[in-house]
Amino acid sequence: MIKSFTISLFALLFILPRTYGQITIAAARLLPVGSPVLVAGTALNGPELGAIRYIQDATGAIAAYHATAFASVNRGDSILVSGTNKMYNNLLELDPSSLSSIIAPGRPMPAPLVYSGANMATAFTEANEGKLIIFTGVTSITTSAGATFTAFAGNTNYLINGDVALVARVNNASTGTEGIVGKPAPGGTFSVMGIMSQFCSNPATGCTNGYQLLLRNYDDFILGDGPNIVTGLSQTNIATDGFSVSFKTQNQGTTKLIYGTDPLALSNTVESVTLDTNHAIGISGLQPATLYYVRAMSANVNATSESPIVPMMTASLSSGSIKTYFIQPVNTNYAFPGNEAKYLNHLSDDTLIAYINRAQETMDIAIYNWNNNNLANITAAVNAAFIRGVQVRVIADGGSANIGLNTLNPAIKVQRSPTTGNPIPGAFFGIMHNKFVAIDANSTNPNRPIVWTGSTNWTDDMMNDDPNNIIIFQDQSLAKAYVMEFEEMWGSTTLTPGTVYTSSNPTGTAKFGNTKVANTPREFNIGGKRVSLHFSPSDATNNAILQTIQNTDRAFFVANFVMTRTDIAYALRDKYASLSGTNCSTVILDDTGSGGGPPYMILLPVLGNNLILKNNSTIFHHKYLISDPQDADSDPTVLTGSHNWSNAGDQRNDENTVIVHDLNIANQFHQEYVARIVQYNGPTPCNFTAIEPSASADKWVWWQDENSEKLVLKCSSQAKVASIQVVDMAGRVMNVTGVAQSNGNVEVDTRRFNKGVYVIRLQSSQGTYTTKWIK
Repeated sequence: MIKSFTISLFALLFILPRTYGQITIAAARLLPVGSPVLVAGTALNGPELGAIRYIQDATGAIAAYHATAFASVNRGDSILVSGTNKMYNNLLELDPSSLSSIIAPGRPMPAPLVYSGANMATAFTEANEGKLIIFTGVTSITTSAGATFTAFAGNTNYLINGDVALVARVNNASTGTEGIVGKPAPGGTFSVMGIMSQFCSNPATGCTNGYQLLLRNYDDFILGDGPNIVTGLSQTNIATDGFSVSFKTQNQGTTKLIYGTDPLALSNTVESVTLDTNHAIGISGLQPATLYYVRAMSANVNATSESPIVPMMTASLSSGSIKTYFIQPVNTNYAFPGNEAKYLNHLSDDTLIAYINRAQETMDIAIYNWNNNNLANITAAVNAAFIRGVQVRVIADGGSANIGLNTLNPAIKVQRSPTTGNPIPGAFFGIMHNKFVAIDANSTNPNRPIVWTGSTNWTDDMMNDDPNNIIIFQDQSLAKAYVMEFEEMWGSTTLTPGTVYTSSNPTGTAKFGNTKVANTPREFNIGGKRVSLHFSPSDATNNAILQTIQNTDRAFFVANFVMTRTDIAYALRDKYASLSGTNCSTVILDDTGSGGGPPYMILLPVLGNNLILKNNSTIFHHKYLISDPQDADSDPTVLTGSHNWSNAGDQRNDENTVIVHDLNIANQFHQEYVARIVQYNGPTPCNFTAIEPSASADKWVWWQDENSEKLVLKCSSQAKVASIQVVDMAGRVMNVTGVAQSNGNVEVDTRRFNKGVYVIRLQSSQGTYTTKWIK
């Protein structure tokens, strides 16, 4: 026994230094791929980069990856890690690896290596891989195409100072109040800190080395003592003659907006010299359905901070009607009174043709797939519109057959999206996946403009059999925004398209994929309803999806053909777990598009039977999310369009998404959704009735006195007003005072309020009454 133990101990001592003995990170980096390694160092990041951790000691730095092992490791923790050297897309990392121990939490971070000016490019080397780096004197962060943007997106590359040699990347996990996703690029002169990493999956495709600076949280932007604008510009109180703009700054400063109809010549200003960090100011005297460009500025004694120029649109004089249609049967037993959803029952092609026949001036069509087989002849209707003098332009996906184009009048110009070539070095075009029509957008009659969109391609299966949705807006402001997006892909404002911009054709004016910029307005007031518009990949649509999920108070309902984004799956999982009471939330996915994939496996343990797979031969082609469809107080919302919830949908493809905040529209989509739950043998759906405010509505009567611009509230003898709040659509509580009158009425002066949509909350001993008010 003693001899045996001695031999075993000798063998152990002989083996350990060669395999599992702790060594420096520099020594570990010199070992061949496949070598076992034990190293210690300070974690340079926490969960803001996902599952990976970068660790650094006095000799060097290295990445360590494990799906779950480092969940408890935060930035600054001193940790001991064991693993095996592996080369992953040119990045040396320990994989598989495991956390041996947290030696000490919250240790001082290693001093970053400092680079500035022309020396910044020299930081992107193998010697710096995994290390903490800081760039000083930075003046801008742009998209990978060199354009400005309004909000950071996750899993997206950006350029420091617009230089293609200085690549920075934001991870999906950098969210929340400290995260980067959803926040604006800083302005002025600042420093940028991050971790030097590498990702080059195939150097033959144009990726020469793949070095990129990983940005962790928003504090990686080291700002000066100026006000420092730290949020995007929020547009609210949208009216035909003005709107309000709000933003936040890190430090106190003044509030100023510079605006105009020409982004190169902003000549109008409105300002307040009051110092604040929460800024809000209104613009008035504007024209209906008109695009304005707005820049925010804030100043203090140290510096002036300014935002990028943001496009914003006033409300139109249109009717503002919004109609929804569905390809498969709906369940009207779940309808609110008088709000039955419309099942087209093999009439979607005829409905589309009826709208085409209404066109009198212009018609811009962007369609992924167009085939007339077994449909009424859509092409013939387009040709007829052209013959009667309508100016018709068509953008089609270059990789789809689009047989419907074969009989199109040859005088009608068609722009096909590119299928080959590089929009920028190292990137590739996706698909032109839109399905929209903008009709008579610039008509002098505001009741003629139409936008037709949704998830439906123009084919037999899509228009007659596959679950799909169509949403139609009669609104000039929205139609003009769709034409702006169309003309960015078209490459001109005329009937002749431009050539496609690529790295080999830098003079091309037609832009697709990630060469597009965020140049369209986002917020609209359509018939008193708040509607948001996002075009991919320029508008960070994935952020909007995540935000809609996060804003859910009671229940969400997801219907999607493709969901491959794990960040969305985690957001749905966490929101589902956080909802209190009876949870009616469900998710329906197409079995061929998403069944069994990583998001499905993330959701399954928590949702269980509330995660449903389509179980028949049709394609479940929807791309919609319903939030709180039963509760007027909880911002009932529908998000829909052509955008699949995938990396390609968010970062490469040309897509459009609309987000409608309205109880009746949400209820119409819910009627369709319930029919699909029953069809696919899901759990018994909840039958909602519209949730009324907690105090009976008959105790409160209110009206707008048009002459005095006072909001008059008449209270019954059983309910006395204790407090009044008026809240705008950005959630800001307006400072109001209710003045009691001898006749029992209470009057609120609303003269300083901009036209728009507000929520009124009345609190008394009888409870709370909430209602919507449109000024």
